[in-house]
Amino acid sequence: MRWRAGFSSSYQSIYNSASAETAYELTYNLSVNDHARIHPAVQYVSHPSGDASLAHVWLGQLRIELAL
Repeated sequence: MRWRAGFSSSYQSIYNSASAETAYELTYNLSVNDHARIHPAVQYVSHPSGDASLAHVWLGQLRIELAL
């Protein structure tokens, strides 16, 4: 399934943007022990900011959660 978001006609006329940004995310939740979790994530973004002239982007994220 593919989700797509569009911009209003006002935004498109101001920023000359006729395309939409599309993002996909893959994430995982890994329990290290009772007090620590690791949440890695990868995102793929096509047409960042709705600008078709910009290259596609891969993003990586690592979140660490500690419960004290």
